Amino acid sequence: MFPHIVITEGTSTSPRLLLATMEAAHRQAHQELEVVHRQIANRAERLTITRKAKPWSRCRDWSNGTRSDERMFHDHLDRLIFERCG
Repeated sequence: MFPHIVITEGTSTSPRLLLATMEAAHRQAHQELEVVHRQIANRAERLTITRKAKPWSRCRDWSNGTRSDERMFHDHLDRLIFERCG
């Protein structure tokens, strides 16, 4: 997962090596968070499409509510992020 360096009193490590290791760990954590955020956004989009399709099948003259779609998407996104963060 993350590169780990154990530093003891007798260990001589260069500050550049430590910095490079920390930067690599930061990049990896950032990439993993981006994946999680994409997964949450995709799930919110699927939920929005599913919820919107159900009323459409019952009412053919239902107007396309673009703002309401966006609001519903963001509601799902906020809820999923909240559930993920605990």
